[in-house]
Amino acid sequence: METKGIQRDKQYTLFELADRAGITVADVQELVHRGKLDSHYTDDTEMVNGKDFLNWAERVEQADEGHRHYQ
Repeated sequence: METKGIQRDKQYTLFELADRAGITVADVQELVHRGKLDSHYTDDTEMVNGKDFLNWAERVEQADEGHRHYQ
């Protein structure tokens, strides 16, 4: 997963976010559906704040590092 092209102060459609993060749109939709990632609607388009995605990615990365530490 990439986070370099995602800015904290921008909003992204699910498609833009998936493209910039290098994951599938279905993965982004699942994160939103499971409540792992907040979204909102602007002009009938589902949007995700860059800040929310980056915070989620940071938590996942920290969890992975913690898991590797105990292996």
